[in-house]
Amino acid sequence: MRTPTLDRPDTPALDALVTRARRRMRRNRAVSSLGSALLGFAAVVGAWALLSRLLLLPALDGWVAAGAGVAAVGWVVLAAASRIPDRWAARAADRWLGARDRYSTAVETRDGALDGSVAALQLGAAEESASGIRDLPDSTRRPDRRFALGAVAALVAGGLLVAPNPMDDRRAERAREAAAIEAAADDLDEAAEELAQRDDPAADELAEELRAAAEELRQAADLDAALEELARAEQELAEQLDEDLSSQRTALSGLARELAREPLAAGDTVRSQLENLAEQLAAGSVSPEDAAALAERLEELASALASGQPEVAGALREAAGALSAGDQSAAAGALRQASGAIGDAVGELAQQDSVAAAAGAVSEAMSQLQNAGQGQGQGSGQGQGSGQGQGSGQRQGSGQGQGSGQGQGAGQGQGSGQTAGGGGGGNPTGQQGQGGA
Repeated sequence: MRTPTLDRPDTPALDALVTRARRRMRRNRAVSSLGSALLGFAAVVGAWALLSRLLLLPALDGWVAAGAGVAAVGWVVLAAASRIPDRWAARAADRWLGARDRYSTAVETRDGALDGSVAALQLGAAEESASGIRDLPDSTRRPDRRFALGAVAALVAGGLLVAPNPMDDRRAERAREAAAIEAAADDLDEAAEELAQRDDPAADELAEELRAAAEELRQAADLDAALEELARAEQELAEQLDEDLSSQRTALSGLARELAREPLAAGDTVRSQLENLAEQLAAGSVSPEDAAALAERLEELASALASGQPEVAGALREAAGALSAGDQSAAAGALRQASGAIGDAVGELAQQDSVAAAAGAVSEAMSQLQNAGQGQGQGSGQGQGSGQGQGSGQRQGSGQGQGSGQGQGAGQGQGSGQTAGGGGGGNPTGQQGQGGA
């Protein structure tokens, strides 16, 4: 006949013994895992230190060491904090105290159904025995050979990590190049903003080209790639520049100075004089003697403008011919055509100024990157070359002078000076002549 199941009795002494044994086991586990944790730390740090000497890796030595250290500590904590059942701790206590499974049997009996008085007596005996134990024998595990090996390996890996790295100079050089590329891209963005504020309709498109070039610079893999991108942008802008820009500008400037010295009619600008003279001719208010002298004057002006402004010269020559034939109405129409051709020419020159300004910005960016790659001494020499280009521009040296440094010649530099004289409404109406004078 089965004995009735008894209620689980209180075993405070046995519970306390199991708790002490569990703590001792956790310490032992922590000590046992130290060796493997140190070896893992050394493996990660050492591998990174070796790779960073063979490859150009980011400067992350500190982060790698910190991450490996956190992982090693986490490994030790995980080993110590893993679950230890009561029966495992009781078996360890039996082993340390030589109790011959007394406490592990009692724990298993306590945690199960107590059948019969014999089980209760065993549990009671274990509780009485545990109540007399104040501490466990000194059985704390000591660091083993693996710990010593891991400690040595960690020291070697740490020393290798902090030792001078030949790749540090290359990383520093790469950082300087990246800073130079970013600075050049910022300068292109600033030049684009300045271009966008111009009245020239083509300036907005040129500003977008500079912004695109700046973005390509920021995505360049290295300094050489950045220089190649700038060279491509420079070539595209150079193709938009008129090689005869200097003679065109010089012709208009000469016309402006001539009419400022000896006007054709009332008016402060070239175009206003031509328009007023056309009105007089259309009204037939010019005498035959004055018409003959005017025809000779217009012929002289046409000859002077023939190479630089052929369209304007053609219109003036047509007006001179009409006057010689006595057709003042036709001469008035030709003068209005000449005024329109001057407006078109000034607009074209303004567009060329914008292109030259964009080319100058790209040229300056290339100089900055070349300075970064060739050193400060060479960079200073290139800067002086750019200054000479600015000198060729008579007033506006800054943007256009750099443009002339591109190989467009002094014509672009002179162009910046003439444009400065023309300014805004001066160019379209002939005030360029006043500035040029």
